[in-house]
Amino acid sequence: MDRSGDPAARTYTRGRTASSGSYEGFTAAESIRLAEEALDISRKPSRGGMEGHSALVHVHTLRKNLSAARVSVDQMQRMTDRLQDEGSQRRTVLFRHYVESRLGTRRDADRTWTQVEQTLKPTPVWYAESEIYHGLAQVRHGDVPPVSAQGCLPSRLSSRRNRSVSPSLIYWPTFLPDTGATTGTSSRPTRPPMPCHGTRSGDQAAPPDRGGS
Repeated sequence: MDRSGDPAARTYTRGRTASSGSYEGFTAAESIRLAEEALDISRKPSRGGMEGHSALVHVHTLRKNLSAARVSVDQMQRMTDRLQDEGSQRRTVLFRHYVESRLGTRRDADRTWTQVEQTLKPTPVWYAESEIYHGLAQVRHGDVPPVSAQGCLPSRLSSRRNRSVSPSLIYWPTFLPDTGATTGTSSRPTRPPMPCHGTRSGDQAAPPDRGGS
């Protein structure tokens, strides 16, 4: 892509790769480097730039840095506002709800859930993911019982959200330790298993779906 000389292609390739980092066994440092490279190539609003910001949201959220995650979501929002692309706007709503459900207060999770209901119903997969994030926020704040031993969904959600959603939508994302590894190696580990089976402390959702709208 670099040889193409196309800034849009170079930005998107780096941004998208960075955003996938927690799914692909990258270190946090690798994801940050790729995201920053994507954003440095061009300051023009682009899908690649949006992906770069989303990668930083992933990193800060998985590191439990709420303030930094919120800054990155706001930057993502400003870029998607300039893009005026409906799919990008929906993706930003998904990421904001993910951050607040995982790290914010119950009120924050409820507030962003309202945005989800208004925005994401046309994209059923993202809407279903958001239901899971909100359900896990309820568990985290002690408002519903722990997850069942048969899966990673809360054993009882409110009737409004008690619909069939596959537990396969939740898995355990992580970054490798920052030990100087480089991207593109052939020795990436498989995704580690998620610690479910009824333990409340481990109930966490994956970063938002990497796919497009």
